[in-house]
Amino acid sequence: MQVVAFLPGFVALFALLSTVPNWFGALVGTLVGALIQLVYPLTGKLTGATPTLLPGWGWVLLGIFAFHGVAEELVWRGYAYRRLREGRTFWRAVLLTMPLIAATHIPIVIGSGPAVGAAAMVVAAVTSIPLAHLFEMGRDTIWAPAVLHTAIDTFKLFTLPDAVFPLLLAGVSVVVPLLVLLAGRPGRSARPAAA
Repeated sequence: MQVVAFLPGFVALFALLSTVPNWFGALVGTLVGALIQLVYPLTGKLTGATPTLLPGWGWVLLGIFAFHGVAEELVWRGYAYRRLREGRTFWRAVLLTMPLIAATHIPIVIGSGPAVGAAAMVVAAVTSIPLAHLFEMGRDTIWAPAVLHTAIDTFKLFTLPDAVFPLLLAGVSVVVPLLVLLAGRPGRSARPAAA
């Protein structure tokens, strides 16, 4: 009997994962994600320290894509944003998701200190804009935002200097993803509420 209760959720999950993305949106997400990767050589230039990949980085990247890319985008864009978008404009729905997403980064304040935690919360809130834009560009699929979200979180693949990198990463992670908005306007009209 409990399996029947979860059936609509499984159907929705399958629908989200089996949709074909808009290739333009996927390309935009990939190109902007590639630009974010320039933070690593920039860090090397500024600090003189060479960012080094962690051993087993390929598996870590796969995990980042699975958890931060696919799983988080299923929750934040595929569910929360999609539901909040019904009957609302793009900007209203994004503004409603921002504090929810930022709040999930509060544990970083405790684990990494107030400066890094606050930066993580700002990055999470601000990147709600380009990730939602990619979601809509991709015909309400999570693939393009998942790629960009993964690119933002690739810092977990490297050993990097602590002094400059967190603030530089936060700056790049806030500003560069906003380039997505140059690829077209986010939807302006409210979507009809689901019946």
